[in-house]
Amino acid sequence: MLQGRDIRRSVNEIGNVMAFPAGQPDGESRLRAAMERLQRRLRRVAARWAPNPSALN
Repeated sequence: MLQGRDIRRSVNEIGNVMAFPAGQPDGESRLRAAMERLQRRLRRVAARWAPNPSALN
């Protein structure tokens, strides 16, 4: 099931980013990139489930 895999991958990725030591120079950019990937994955999952994809915008 691709949707479950996308969600698990996103949760794991966010966990890895959150485990990154605070105060590191690239910590904020890592978190932002992970959140952007999470947003794209969740939009794909929602588009598969939603009867009207334009309602997601």
